[in-house]
Amino acid sequence: MQLSWVRNKSGFTVMELMIVVAIIGILSAVATPFIQQAYGVYQARGAARNLVALFQQARLEAIRSGQNVVINITPGAFVPQGRVGTVVAFVDDNGDWAQAAPAERSIFNMPMPSRVSLTGVTVPQLAFNSRGLPINNVGGFAGTTINMEGGTTRPLPGGLPGQTGYQVVLSTAGYVRLR
Repeated sequence: MQLSWVRNKSGFTVMELMIVVAIIGILSAVATPFIQQAYGVYQARGAARNLVALFQQARLEAIRSGQNVVINITPGAFVPQGRVGTVVAFVDDNGDWAQAAPAERSIFNMPMPSRVSLTGVTVPQLAFNSRGLPINNVGGFAGTTINMEGGTTRPLPGGLPGQTGYQVVLSTAGYVRLR
């Protein structure tokens, strides 16, 4: 009978496992900022899509009720944490373009989510009339463009819209689209 002193070499050494863990740590440290930026842009796109749907809802409510539905847009400065800016819509029963709570029914109140900043708007207050057309507070037709930025950084100066955010565009004919 012969004794075999040969060891079975299966498995990994501690050194090999430490190297794999170090490589995973380095890769995750490099990837984290990119993932956070992409998540913020994704949230900006979601908020912009919600805003498009809410504008369409306000337009339909104005047609259905036969009254103006006023939309107030409050932008702010970009901050990486987001939650900057609000969009509020209500049925304007008395025609004064101001919400007299609780008498005038609110359609929606949309604060921006985390990592999303509503940074610019061309017409901060407008309404849909009973025909579904956007008007300003002096009776003229009004379209607007709303800039929504997400992520942890702003686009480069002169950068294209949509690099870190989206634009919601309302035409003077009442059509809402995402750009």
